[in-house]
Amino acid sequence: MEGKLIIFSAPSGSGKTTIVKELLKNNSNLGFSISACTRDKRGRLEENGQDYYFLTPDNFREKINEGAFVEWEEVYSGAYYGTLKSEIERIWASGKHVIFDVDVKGGLALKKYYGDKALAIFVKVPSLEILEERLRSRGTETEESLSKRVFKMKFEWSFQDKFDVILVNDKLEDAVQEAQELFDSVRASMGINENWNLWEIAPKFDYQTLRENYVSEKIFQIGQLVENLNTGLVGRIIRRGTNYLICVTESNMMFKSWIKDVMETKKYTEVKMDRKMREPGKPNTLVGTSGFYKYVADMTPEAPETNLQYGAKPYRGYKVSNIREFINKYRK
Repeated sequence: MEGKLIIFSAPSGSGKTTIVKELLKNNSNLGFSISACTRDKRGRLEENGQDYYFLTPDNFREKINEGAFVEWEEVYSGAYYGTLKSEIERIWASGKHVIFDVDVKGGLALKKYYGDKALAIFVKVPSLEILEERLRSRGTETEESLSKRVFKMKFEWSFQDKFDVILVNDKLEDAVQEAQELFDSVRASMGINENWNLWEIAPKFDYQTLRENYVSEKIFQIGQLVENLNTGLVGRIIRRGTNYLICVTESNMMFKSWIKDVMETKKYTEVKMDRKMREPGKPNTLVGTSGFYKYVADMTPEAPETNLQYGAKPYRGYKVSNIREFINKYRK
């Protein structure tokens, strides 16, 4: 599932990192995009793979040549920063939205790459003088490196109008609250129930977790209603196999589904199976694919003849995953 990307950019010392950490602490559906860089670790507090992916300049340049970055920048001579494509995929695969803590050039590059999927936020303090004082108070810069940062800071300040939102960090608590409201508005616009786990929404994307929960009997209990995501069949579980389920529909017809193809549901859908699908004298026949297609054909007598064909290929031009759409379009 691809979520949204929330980009926080600012000149050094503007407080964007603190705001991002607060959002991560308060929102379990946010995943932090860890940037790659070539600078040294700052003291003992920073860890590889947690704060940054610390690479050598040679390794960084190798990844540039491999096309591994969404965006990258040589901030100073030999000092590289960038966002790995694999990092975005990792966070999306976990079912979370991506949050970035990047410099201004990186933020604009990400916004350009992802377009409407991204919300780009520029964090600023009330004045450049305050920003310079914050940098000095860190005590981690030499006069030479501080001079470079101040020059870059003033340059980055001029790009704030190119961002979607300008967030003024005058009082940290207020800035965090405003950032939370921005994220809440993004989630509301998507209309997604984010309390679900990935294996509940799309089991095929995370089979390992699905399998673990199935074996431990946390999901797919006997008697539960499930829906086959390929065919739209809905029924109650009457038997649990090693990696499959035997289910019975509301009309007492049985069908078999692999666990990767089903999802728990709370009610029967409009596509209800009836007695047309059962062979005479065999009320609990396990219906195969051809039997299901025969049932669909009976439900959709007004469908164009060119779309119907019995046998090995019951529907010309329609895959199994589109059967529910077909039924809704042509059913009686």
